[in-house]
Amino acid sequence: MKLLSSAAIACAITLLFAGDVFAQRRLVNENQRKNLENFSDKLRASSITGKQQAKGLATSKKWKVRAANSVGATISLQGLNRRGFPVFLRTSNTEAAAATRTNTVQPGGELGLDLSGSSAILTNKLAIWDGGIIYANHREFAGKSITIATGQTNIDEHATHVAGTLIARGVTPLAKGMAFGMSTLQSFDFDDDVTEISDNAAGLILSNHSYGDIAGWDDNTWYGLPGDTVDYLFGFYDERAQAWDKIAYEAPYYLIVESAGNSHAYNGPPVGSTYFGYKSRTDPEIVDKGPRPENISSNDWFDVISTTGNAKNILTVGSVGQLPGGPESGNDVVISNFGGWGPTDDGRIKPDICGMGESVYSTLNFSTQAYGYKSGTSMSTPNVTGSLLLLQEYYSKLHSDSLMLSATLKGLVCHTALDAGNAGPDYKFGWGLLDMRKAAQAITNNSISTFIKENNLQQGQTQTYAISTTGTEPLVATIAWTDPEATVAEAGTLNDRTPKLINDLDIKVSGNGVVYQPWVLDPEQPGAAATNGNNNIDNVEQVRTTVNSSANTYTVTVSHKGVLRNGGQNYSLIISGAKVTGVTSASTAEGLSVYPVPTNQNNKLTVLYNVKKAGPLKIQLINVAGYIVYSTEQSVPAGNFNTEIGVATMASGVYVLKLTSGTDVHTQKVIVLK
Repeated sequence: MKLLSSAAIACAITLLFAGDVFAQRRLVNENQRKNLENFSDKLRASSITGKQQAKGLATSKKWKVRAANSVGATISLQGLNRRGFPVFLRTSNTEAAAATRTNTVQPGGELGLDLSGSSAILTNKLAIWDGGIIYANHREFAGKSITIATGQTNIDEHATHVAGTLIARGVTPLAKGMAFGMSTLQSFDFDDDVTEISDNAAGLILSNHSYGDIAGWDDNTWYGLPGDTVDYLFGFYDERAQAWDKIAYEAPYYLIVESAGNSHAYNGPPVGSTYFGYKSRTDPEIVDKGPRPENISSNDWFDVISTTGNAKNILTVGSVGQLPGGPESGNDVVISNFGGWGPTDDGRIKPDICGMGESVYSTLNFSTQAYGYKSGTSMSTPNVTGSLLLLQEYYSKLHSDSLMLSATLKGLVCHTALDAGNAGPDYKFGWGLLDMRKAAQAITNNSISTFIKENNLQQGQTQTYAISTTGTEPLVATIAWTDPEATVAEAGTLNDRTPKLINDLDIKVSGNGVVYQPWVLDPEQPGAAATNGNNNIDNVEQVRTTVNSSANTYTVTVSHKGVLRNGGQNYSLIISGAKVTGVTSASTAEGLSVYPVPTNQNNKLTVLYNVKKAGPLKIQLINVAGYIVYSTEQSVPAGNFNTEIGVATMASGVYVLKLTSGTDVHTQKVIVLK
């Protein structure tokens, strides 16, 4: 007797780890590629409809379709949100290289690494979305392959400046880009960006986005809802943020880098002066609202990062002031007065990291030899993006052309950032100022005094790492993971504290009778210093121990709460100040998890398994008489696998579930009750 599963077998998202060079070159597996294609088709259909509707209303509602504001930022109408209100986007270096210590890894730098982005493994893996396309004929891009998106012709000053900070050759030394040896760049304008990002995600490892959704003030127009004193879009996780998280989850080597925005620079007109805004909470026509009241926020406090900047799986970048010689310590680092601060509505740490964004000298689009200075998180973001490309280059040189997962790269830069502001992470600097020297040294010292590991945690599993500290520096352990996309709250919801974290992993460090917990921040007291405790909101967690003058033995434990979506979660672990001496895992049936047990006949039996190697996988249910009552077999990729088995027609009793994957055979007792 054979029974068919009542649900199709679903392959979970697979992360292909370092060591498989072919997988590295593909960046995504076939299942992920199909998921991205399907998602792109869905996005494309909704984008076309939404943009057509928005443009059809633009004249009657007095919306700007495309314009420059008083400070030269590009504004573009993108579509409608779920309230039927408009969605607008707004655009938000040797000195920059010194500030983030990127110059220490470039040719002639103190670390002797000679990194410039010239490695073939990086070809066609960097892109920029901006207010327009870049001026590819600038002399700083000579000899480089600049790919312009089909049909896009609007050459943009802002985009050209950003691109120069990324990859300018250095004909003028002051304008040399972070990854000046990078030979390729793909350039897109930000219209329909989500669809284009999904279309291209499978082949990218980094993209730069120096723009964001308009929220609060722009010049003398207030874009918050009438009756609200703050714009709900600040800190809000919307459909665009959700889409970016889904794309990142499906493309696990791809890191989207976005500016935190310059909302602190948009304060609106003086109180009592005429301002404009939406007619009502149900009518988005822009009208004269009369004298500005004093209770409307001036975008000058915490919680001023809008929508996509609040996505979980991206790197959101703030800005600090100039540091021409590089910082000596975190005390030298001063936050820029224009950059956006967190938190997100659910209290997550944003921005993630800071770069240098004040008076950055780079390319302009007026001629082949035009240059100029600009300030903003638009400038700090390519300072970071271009630098991160060099970290991927260095890692690939040491690992046979393998690249880091995006979670590893993000975790590494958060782990090694130069702490500024309050001790630990905060809502101004995030984890601190990017420190390329320390990040590169962590890669150099991997398995010596640092430990970088990409691993997988299955449902019900706990993993422990035995470590021996050096005694010369604090033990610091950071975990980062690419989390599945979360649900979106109702449009107009203010400060919803419901966590957007789906797979809640945990990390702790134990030793000498002390348990060290990760940093936590309180969104109700955004200016307060971080404390230690249970972090159930961030997908980057860090534990830091006190300095000890002697070597000690500690244990780092990785576990999870609740049920993991797709049955497991890939994560990246970075440890410094110690050497790992052993790794153990405690789980059910060596990576096999079956639940609920016992199960009744109204339930479905869920089977979760971590497939070590792609190939055939067979699942059988065998009754006490030895008969096979259920059997299924299919070819599956490596990684997390899950399926459901209907038991409605099975008799009550004890069964054995047998799972065969390659040469691995697992069995587990199953009980079915009426």
